[in-house]
Amino acid sequence: MPCTKANLLIVDDALSIRMLLSQILARDGYTTRSAEDGFSALAEIRREVPDLLLSDLNMPGRSTHGRAQ
Repeated sequence: MPCTKANLLIVDDALSIRMLLSQILARDGYTTRSAEDGFSALAEIRREVPDLLLSDLNMPGRSTHGRAQ
């Protein structure tokens, strides 16, 4: 039975980190999508729920912790 790799969503405000993680994980056979902030991530999740979400914790706009400033 073939092994199915997870569908990943990478969320980070740094383009270089999104690109690097996407390239490494895609090379290993994962399907990757990326978003630059929490709002973009929510839009991506509405399109298709990922198996795994990798996220920076502190981003401009909608962070995963803390209060809006």
